[in-house]
Amino acid sequence: MVIGFRSFGDVLDALYANNVAVGKEGQVMRDYFIANGISIPLELSNETLGRYFYFEAVDYGTESILRIRYNGIIGLELSQLGISLEAFLENLAYDEQIDVSGLTGKAKCIYEKLLTLSEGFRKAIQKFDGEFPVSHLKFEINNTLPVGNYGITKPPEGYNITIEMSNNQLANISDIGGAVAIAHEVIHAEIYRKMLSAAQKGDLNLGQYTTQNRIDFMNSLRDDFPGLYDYYWERYHPTWNHNLMAQHYRSIIADIAQQFDNNLQDRQVYEDIAWAGLRVLEVGINSIAWDNLTNTEQQRILTNLSNFFHNGSNRCN
Repeated sequence: MVIGFRSFGDVLDALYANNVAVGKEGQVMRDYFIANGISIPLELSNETLGRYFYFEAVDYGTESILRIRYNGIIGLELSQLGISLEAFLENLAYDEQIDVSGLTGKAKCIYEKLLTLSEGFRKAIQKFDGEFPVSHLKFEINNTLPVGNYGITKPPEGYNITIEMSNNQLANISDIGGAVAIAHEVIHAEIYRKMLSAAQKGDLNLGQYTTQNRIDFMNSLRDDFPGLYDYYWERYHPTWNHNLMAQHYRSIIADIAQQFDNNLQDRQVYEDIAWAGLRVLEVGINSIAWDNLTNTEQQRILTNLSNFFHNGSNRCN
């Protein structure tokens, strides 16, 4: 007896079974979606489409059926996820943009806990931009960072932004302090992303820009991100980004800390520990926002930093 294929869906089901050639399968998926009027985020690779969707053989007609392969579960329907197809695809694109494979230890533990806050970490970042921030963001561990430096965000190269976290330094602060430190670095990355958007380039090496490129960059920065432009150009200081964050982004960091901590403290505590890294720009020079506080406010912040940022619960190791 000869067993044949009853439909094109059957052919695709057999051809790409068991995650064989996921990239080619994903290209077919992409064409399938586009042909049916569904847009695919440009950042979403064919490999990811091939891993998360599969063709199912059918007993009738000539049309193939697409189902979702999600977290190892075969045949999961979008309705079971409670999410639209467009939102699901956007989430896949987001996940693909963030490389956390280099995270270990306490940094990994805190990052993963942050991600469990579905309306926390991601949406808190989204508050200061219409969509999730950074393309091609990579996290790594660098345990050689100086004492008191929990992380560092490197300038972008080729649209790639790398955040390095130090588990050695994170070990000296509380879990909520670590959450603040990671949020702090992600905001640095988002600031860079906005600058790349204004520059329409993959790096910020202005010395290699043409004169017209530099003019266009500054005009776009001024028009699209006036707060950023103010500190980057009008009130420039070598650590201008900390001045900017101290003025505009502390509430974002506080939101993340509060949700990470499950609202265990008064809001003022989270507002205060958000000051970590934003008080002193360099020896003898404070941020503008810090100098605008009263002595009483500064002392309260220092106390809360000591009690909750530097000390407190340590469950992530």
